[in-house]
Amino acid sequence: MSLELLRIDRGEKLLLASPDVGWFTRAPAPGTALAPGQRAGILRRLGDAVPLLVPAGVFGRVAGELPELVMTPVGYGDPLFTLTPLGGELEDHAAQETAPTEGQLVLRAEGSGRFYHRPAPGQPPFVSPGEILEPGRVVGLIEVMKTFTHVTYQVAPARSGPALPPRARVLRALVEDGADVTRGTALFALEEA
Repeated sequence: MSLELLRIDRGEKLLLASPDVGWFTRAPAPGTALAPGQRAGILRRLGDAVPLLVPAGVFGRVAGELPELVMTPVGYGDPLFTLTPLGGELEDHAAQETAPTEGQLVLRAEGSGRFYHRPAPGQPPFVSPGEILEPGRVVGLIEVMKTFTHVTYQVAPARSGPALPPRARVLRALVEDGADVTRGTALFALEEA
């Protein structure tokens, strides 16, 4: 079961709001491009974790900061985040921008769990687009049963696709903060530095 976020148009701004009462968590990171049907957080209500989906016709990039609380209390219609519209020819690009292309360098998850871009809510991500990765650099965390493991950049032959170089530049994140991943999930698109 999932719920569609409420759309609130305010001139140039587009807000996505809570469709019910509960605790909002797993907000997409600022700058994330969203397209219809994409997951954009979780609403915990009555013991259930309900995925929140972007409504039809909504394309935009998340603007502003992440909520200060990991579990933010919300009511029906409370704005969760603002989107800056992508519009026109960018809509198709936004829907596809998180998919890696064949042969592209990607950093993949070494295990399964919940992937986090930042060490704690409200703190900056471990890596951002444009940063250079070298062996041992921490790029995120994977949580399994309340145990957190660092995800590091390692120069090793890739399981699928090209091998990773000694230095790589981050192009973009391929999964959202708090996304569930499995072994081999593409986490970051990279290019040789």
